[in-house]
Amino acid sequence: MTDLNKNARDLIEYYCSMEVAPEYALLVKGFWGCGKSHLVEDVISKMKSTNSDLKFLRVSLYGIGDITDIEAKFFEQLNPILSSKKMMFAGQIAKGILKGALKIDLDGDGKADASANISVPEINLAKYLTDTKHCILVFDDLERCSMDIQVILGYINYFVEKDGYKVVLIADESKLIAFSNSNPESQIKYQKIKEKLIGKTIEVKPDVEGVFDYFVKNLISLANQKALAKYKAVIISTFIHSGYNNLRSLRKCFLDLELWFSKLDADIRDKEELMEHFLTLFIAVSMEVHAGSLLTNNVGKFFGYDYQRNDNSEKEVNPDAKNKGNLQDKYPIDFYDSIIDISIWKEFFESGCTNFVQINAEFRTSKYFAFEQTPNWKKLWYFYNLDDHEFTKLQALVITEFNNREYQNLCVLKHVAGMFLRQSQYELLNKTPQDIVNDVEAYLYDIKKLNLFEITDDQLESLNGFGSYQGLGYTCREHPDFQLISKCINDYVINANEKITQVDSVKLIQIMNSDPKQFILFFEWSDKQKHYKNKPILQFIKPDEFLNAFLNLPNETKRQFIPIIKDRLNQVLGKDHELYPEFEWFKLFKEQLEGHLKTASKSISTIILEFVIQQISENIDFIERRLTHDTLS
Repeated sequence: MTDLNKNARDLIEYYCSMEVAPEYALLVKGFWGCGKSHLVEDVISKMKSTNSDLKFLRVSLYGIGDITDIEAKFFEQLNPILSSKKMMFAGQIAKGILKGALKIDLDGDGKADASANISVPEINLAKYLTDTKHCILVFDDLERCSMDIQVILGYINYFVEKDGYKVVLIADESKLIAFSNSNPESQIKYQKIKEKLIGKTIEVKPDVEGVFDYFVKNLISLANQKALAKYKAVIISTFIHSGYNNLRSLRKCFLDLELWFSKLDADIRDKEELMEHFLTLFIAVSMEVHAGSLLTNNVGKFFGYDYQRNDNSEKEVNPDAKNKGNLQDKYPIDFYDSIIDISIWKEFFESGCTNFVQINAEFRTSKYFAFEQTPNWKKLWYFYNLDDHEFTKLQALVITEFNNREYQNLCVLKHVAGMFLRQSQYELLNKTPQDIVNDVEAYLYDIKKLNLFEITDDQLESLNGFGSYQGLGYTCREHPDFQLISKCINDYVINANEKITQVDSVKLIQIMNSDPKQFILFFEWSDKQKHYKNKPILQFIKPDEFLNAFLNLPNETKRQFIPIIKDRLNQVLGKDHELYPEFEWFKLFKEQLEGHLKTASKSISTIILEFVIQQISENIDFIERRLTHDTLS
C-alpha cells in the first residue's frame, strides 16, 4: 500500500532530528479533518520509541485566548506529578499558579476551602529543558486560536528565535489565509511574520486507505474487525465520492458502524452484496450529515425525493462537491432502495435511536435474502433485474393478488398501484393510467365494505411522509395519476380513521369510569398499545359527557391530566394542525367546567378544577394571539 504522506513523514522526522537549531518553524498544513494531527502524532510516537532523549510538548490552540493558557498547558506537561489523576485539583493548579492565586478544594465538594497566594513569573522553558536540541514544541489548531494571529505567531517566534527550539505548527492554512484576506492589514501582518517564522511547509493529503486500517484496529472491537475490514473497498469508494476528504467525519462513521455491526446478525453481516449496498447508503448519508449539507430532520426526504444541498453548511466542502445540485447524484447507488424503512434512517441520524430487532427483520425481507420468502409485489418492484419470463410470471401473480383483494396493507396497495402505472407507461400492462386509478378506487370500496384493510401509525407515516415503504421508494410517485391515487388512499384512511376514532372515543369514556390509570396512558406514546399521543379524539366526545366522567376521576388523575392539556394545546401551530379541532373543543370544555364551579362547594376537587381551567385558559389565550399574529402577517 502506497503511503500518500511519506514525504511529509520524512520531513517532519528530519526536522525534529536536526542536531542544530533550525531557527525556523515547520508548518504542517491541510484541510480540516484530513488527518494532519494524527500524522504528526504518529511520527512523534515512532520517534520517541527509538530516541528516549526527545521531548515533545504539544498544545492545542483551539479556543486559546491568552498566553497564560498556553503556559498552563506547558506546566502540566512539565510537572506530571502535579497533573496526575491522583490529585483531584490538578486541572486548576497550573493555571492557578500562573495567575498567582491557587484555590484549593480540600474535601472535594467543589468549593474552595483554602487559598494560597503564590507569585510565579511567566514560564521559562529553558529552566525545565536545558537541552533545546532535543525539545520540540508542537502547536496544533493554529487557525482556531482566539488570539490575534500576529500575537500568537510572535509568541511562538520567541521560542524559535531566542531559545532555539524546534517548533511544528499544525493548521488549516486556507482558513488563516481566508481570514487574512478579509482584512488587508491582517494579510500583510500574516505574510510578514510567516516569512520570518516558517521556513518549510508540508501539506498532508487525506490518506483514507491508511487511516481505514487504523480506524478498524483502534475503533472497532476484535469481534467486528474482520467483518468490517472486508468491506474496505466500498467504504473508501463512497468516502471519495462524497468529495469532503474529511477523515474526522469518517472516524465518526466507524464509531457508529461499531454499534451496527455489534447488533446485526452474523448472517446479515456476511451477505456481501447486502452489506455493500447498506454501507454505501450509510457512509453517504453520514458524510452529508457530518458536512452539514444534509440536515438530520431531512434524512427521510433525502431517500424519498430529490434533495438539494443545505447551502448554510459551514463545514469544509470539496469544490467538486459544491457543484452537485442533487446530493444523491454524487453516489453510484439507487437511493430509492433504502433496504430498511426510511423512518429508521431518520430516527438514527436525528436521535441515535435504533431498534435492531426491527432492523434485522427488515434486512431479511430485502432482495438479498431468500427470494422465495419475499412477497410477490416486492419481487416485482425490482422488475429491471428480472428476466422476461420471470417478469411475466410475477406480474400475473400480482394482478391476481390485486383482483382477489389480498393487499390489506394500504402501503403495499400504493406500491402495487405505482408499479402498474410504470408498466402502463412502458406498455407492459394493457391498462391506461385512468384504468388503474379506477381499479384502485374500486379496490378501496371493496375492502371498506368487507372491512379488510389495516393501518398502523408506521404505515400512516409511510403513506404521508417520505414516499416509501419497507425501504422501497414508491414507483412513479412523480406521476400525476399516482398522486391522485395517493390522495384517494389517504382520503380513505382519514375517513376510516375518523370512524375508528369515534368508536375509540366511546371506549375512552368507559375507560375513565373503569380504569383511571389507563385513561392517562391513552394519551401517552406507546409501542405496545394503541394511543392518542399526537392524534385528535376529544372532539368526538360531547363536552358535558366528558365532564361527568372527569368529575368522577380520582383527584390524582385529574391533576395528571393537566400536563396532557398543556402538551396537546402546545402542539397546535395553526388551523391546519391535526389537533386544532381539540383547541375548539377545549374552549367548550372550559365553559362546562366554569358552569360546574358556579354551583359546586369548595373542596380539593374544585381547587384542582380551577387549575385545569387556568391551564386551558393560558394555552387558549396564547394560541389565539398566535393565530391573530399569523393572520395579520
